[in-house]
Parts: sequence; structure tokens; C-alpha cells
Amino acid sequence: MLIDWRTVAAQAVNFLLLVWLLSRYLFKPTLAIMKERNERIRKELEDASGLQESARQEREALAEE
Repeated sequence: MLIDWRTVAAQAVNFLLLVWLLSRYLFKPTLAIMKERNERIRKELEDASGLQESARQEREALAEE
């Protein structure tokens, strides 16, 4: 069985092109969306923590009265 080097080279070029296209149009946008979502969740958790602390202070103030 002989190896056709032109076919091997064409397959390699096609593979590299596929990797580049996936990186550009799939992986980078997906990672950007994931980073944005992670930041939004972190901010919401910080806000919830602040609200929880505020509620604790209100509960203590009411308990003193």
C-alpha cells in the first residue's frame, strides 16, 4: 500500500484550517461568554452577601428594641 503524500498534505492543511476556524468562531466566543457569566454570578453573589449582612444587622436592631 502506497502513501499518497499529496493527500496527506491536503488532510493536514484541512485539519489546521478546521482548528483555526473552530478557535476563531467557536472557542473564543464561548470562552468570552463563560467569562462574562462568571463575572455576573460573582457580582450577584457579592450583592447577596451584602443583602444578607444588611438583613442580619436589621434583625439585631429589631432584637435590641
